Amino acid sequence: MVEDDFGDVNLLKLVLARKTGYSVNIVKPWEAIAVNQQHHPKIIQLDSLEGACFKICSALKRDNPSADYLIYSANRSSEFLAQAREQGIRVFKKGDMGELINYVKTLNK
Repeated sequence: MVEDDFGDVNLLKLVLARKTGYSVNIVKPWEAIAVNQQHHPKIIQLDSLEGACFKICSALKRDNPSADYLIYSANRSSEFLAQAREQGIRVFKKGDMGELINYVKTLNK
């Protein structure tokens, strides 16, 4: 998870790990590229990071194109959602953990 506010995602981290069996790590945006290069995670979930998520995803995809990229955000603007679709990033509404968890469960470990 790439997040700028760890308080927002600590519960999500615990629930995702318990419900899906994945090991879940949270990193700050400026740590994301180095962690991605070292570990090549299968799933990368980002906060919208005030729109910076798209730049970060582009950089991460260069080193890890096969990962599933997800955004968990309260931003529901049509422009934001369109940009996510253009980049092949699935967006989940912050506060609706169930949808995100159910999707992650469908991915092969």
